[in-house]
Amino acid sequence: MKNMKKFMALSLAAVMTVSMTAAAFAEETVAGKDDLPGKKIGVQLGTTGDSLATKYEAAGDGTVVERYNKGNDAIMALKQGKIDCVIIDNQPAQKFVEKNDDLMILDEALSEEEYAICVSKDNTELTEAINGALAELKEDGTLDQHVRCIITDIEMPEMDGHRLTKLVKSDDATKDIPIIIFSSLVNDEMKKKGEALGADAQLSKPEIGNLVKIVDELVAERHLDR
Repeated sequence: MKNMKKFMALSLAAVMTVSMTAAAFAEETVAGKDDLPGKKIGVQLGTTGDSLATKYEAAGDGTVVERYNKGNDAIMALKQGKIDCVIIDNQPAQKFVEKNDDLMILDEALSEEEYAICVSKDNTELTEAINGALAELKEDGTLDQHVRCIITDIEMPEMDGHRLTKLVKSDDATKDIPIIIFSSLVNDEMKKKGEALGADAQLSKPEIGNLVKIVDELVAERHLDR
């Protein structure tokens, strides 16, 4: 019987959209997430998949995480039998499946994560449309239910991050949403200003490795408080 590689689907919740992340597996070694301990897991460096796989690696059960600069490199390593599985976002995973008849997607969920929406500062029409939709979601309470965390830079074209933090924290409809200031401008003076405005966490750009951890902690803490 032909050896099939499989992808495991991981749900990712996003503001106003739902996306998926997936993990690819060699059938004879990994049939689900319970089989991950002790396996060689391929990930793209610095991604959510990297963060998830690192937890298995830290468990001390022999799990090895191979980190690649590109998702395509991880997939190639899987196809060559160098690793047992790959954790990768669902959109590129679907493309890999389309081009490789020995790849498919598993349905078992591995994790739920959040995505951010990035908009070009020059696309004013899209920005206005998103702001209008957010206003409606805020008014009917949907925003508070679905937005788990806000990450903002300090220096932005229309509104700086400190102004955004003040608006979020001074509004009863959004004040409980954790907000992280993530900027190369973060220093001791800026941190004092951010704290005064109610920022839940502040990180400089070199601390990007801690960003996912901080988001997870703030979201989990808010969930417990509810």
